[in-house]
Amino acid sequence: MKYAQSNQPTKIENLQRFRCKHCAQVLERRKGITVKSQLTCLVCGNETKAEDIPLEEIAKLCKTAESTLSEQVTWTQGIKAVKSAQDLFDKHLLAPNLELYSTQISIWRAMWLIIGNKKIVKTF
Repeated sequence: MKYAQSNQPTKIENLQRFRCKHCAQVLERRKGITVKSQLTCLVCGNETKAEDIPLEEIAKLCKTAESTLSEQVTWTQGIKAVKSAQDLFDKHLLAPNLELYSTQISIWRAMWLIIGNKKIVKTF
């Protein structure tokens, strides 16, 4: 709960699950009471370290997407930035994540800023 309320970027100790870097299988960090930082995938047999996840790069891409959508209100560039952040996120992490949540909120905010409170009416 502290992680969700901290308003800080995601850190390695906040990750409960992540993906295998070779086959994208979900790996659980918590085994009983212990939390492991290096896990062996049961599907492909390769090891994945939590330290190898590019959290700073994911956070940077998410911030770029947020500022492009919310502050600059450029839809095309913003959606491209969200896609690149989402692709990198999906390769390494699983939801829920604060950075991912913030980019989704930025999409809705940009839609509201660009379109406004227009009512959609059927034309037929």
